[in-house]
Amino acid sequence: MDDSLVDKLLILQAFEGGIPEEYRPREKWKEYREMIYSELPAFSHYLRNRPLGDAGKGRFDVADYQAPEILRKMEETNPEHQPLNLMDMEFAGIEREDCVEGTAAQILALLGKESKLYQLYRGSSKAFGRYLNGMVREHRDRFKSRMLHGNRIYSITGFPALKAAA
Repeated sequence: MDDSLVDKLLILQAFEGGIPEEYRPREKWKEYREMIYSELPAFSHYLRNRPLGDAGKGRFDVADYQAPEILRKMEETNPEHQPLNLMDMEFAGIEREDCVEGTAAQILALLGKESKLYQLYRGSSKAFGRYLNGMVREHRDRFKSRMLHGNRIYSITGFPALKAAA
């Protein structure tokens, strides 16, 4: 989700319930409609009399909101999410507190030529570095980078723990 777009969107998550799934019998639908109409005056009163918040709270005094579960599902469809899953699988045995650190070339070499992530980037540390730069921007909680002696050093944390055998 681009920063220039995120403050313009409301992404809400709906759950089952409320509107009857079945319109028959018509009496059930009529009863539901009458209930909605009976609540409209109170809703209208609330909208007309609600206190206005801070002017800088959002566009037209409406704060942006994106349902976290919907955002997570959207992120999974992002093409860059596939390498992230592969990386998590490759480093699954690392403790969550530990981190993998090095240049893009060093991390790619650490994965080894047999790894799916290495094969996805065809061993190109330059392409893998571009991917890591994107992860630094998008996943600041897990990916960090710094310059050291003219080389960009990446630190990657937060790998999923191995599940204990049952």
